[in-house]
Amino acid sequence: SKGISAIPKIFTSYYYEDEQGYKYEYRPLTLTSFAIEHQFFGESPAVSHFINLLFYFFCSLVFVFVLKQLFAGLSEVFIIIPALLFMVHPLHTEVVASIKNRDELLSLLFALLAFYQSLLFFKNGGLWRVLLITIFLISGLLSKSSSISYLFIIPLAGVLMPQTEFKKIGVVLLSVSFVLLIFMALRDYPLTWVFYLLPA
Repeated sequence: SKGISAIPKIFTSYYYEDEQGYKYEYRPLTLTSFAIEHQFFGESPAVSHFINLLFYFFCSLVFVFVLKQLFAGLSEVFIIIPALLFMVHPLHTEVVASIKNRDELLSLLFALLAFYQSLLFFKNGGLWRVLLITIFLISGLLSKSSSISYLFIIPLAGVLMPQTEFKKIGVVLLSVSFVLLIFMALRDYPLTWVFYLLPA
């Protein structure tokens, strides 16, 4: 509610904290989006819902790009139909309609962007894409930790894609390992857990 001036405090605070000392999660990017919105539009539910719709539109758009990379060579129909099913699926209604669930939308958007960049890297190379993968994955985790599953999905996609060089999969694994270390440090988890999670 303090707008842009609160962003430094947002990045040093928990997502939720009450007077009894109960606190959980670390989602500074989600709160930052609300702070920026509040700075320019005040408390307007209509604006918040519209922004959620915009994020959902971008999630759907990136989902189409991901499908096009995963199923290159297939007819456009086989890409558009799953994308439309994704967009109109009733399970997504609550996430889009609830202003609070922007954390899920941002988390998915950044995870899909990382996934898309990883598919392009596996096909075309370009170490700058690895930097983008890292930035997008960290951004997803700073929105909500549910995007952590992409730390496993992305390297697995490289293994399953035909003719992917093992060197590229190794580079992506290094990137994912770095993101996992950052995540563990931010969440105050023991860093030794990384040695259990990475082999998994």
